[in-house]
Amino acid sequence: MITDHERDYYFGASDTHYIMGNYDTETFKKWWAIKQGLAENEVDNIYTRTGSLYESEILDFLNVEVRDSQIIIGRLRVNLDGMTDEAIIECKTYQLAKGFKLTKAYREQVQVEMYAFLMDKCVIAAYGLLPSEYDLAEYGITNPCEADRMEFYSFDYDEEWIEEEYLPRLHYLSKCLDDDATPSNEGFNESKIS
Repeated sequence: MITDHERDYYFGASDTHYIMGNYDTETFKKWWAIKQGLAENEVDNIYTRTGSLYESEILDFLNVEVRDSQIIIGRLRVNLDGMTDEAIIECKTYQLAKGFKLTKAYREQVQVEMYAFLMDKCVIAAYGLLPSEYDLAEYGITNPCEADRMEFYSFDYDEEWIEEEYLPRLHYLSKCLDDDATPSNEGFNESKIS
């Protein structure tokens, strides 16, 4: 598990939904303050802690040996849960009773992971957890994964989306961070013209 969780001055793959979103919202401005080192990331709850704890159980279940890889490209810093010769493995956990939701944010995250690591395939391995497993995880205890609670979603690399949609926004926000400037939708649109 990656132990460096500092989020300031770098953009991660899990930040992609902010990068691709509306720069004029309060939500974006709060996130931007974290990137500038002016605020702390306060996302720490039983679900995120349990998800982090279960990464190794999921990777053990899948016999994935390459884990916790990190690459930095300019202001982009991407951490992977696991990787095989064929694909990146992104681990997700969810409450079994509620079901797994394959969100747009997850789809965008894996595209950035593939871009950074020069891979053509990514698999999200989603594992459903029981309420008792969240309780046990608070004490650092996990159970081995069970096959009937594991779901897999495969993705191919979308070079067009990366080149035309993602990279212009990443470059704009990187420049804003370097210049200590406040991003805006208008500023981004102007940057595309110049």
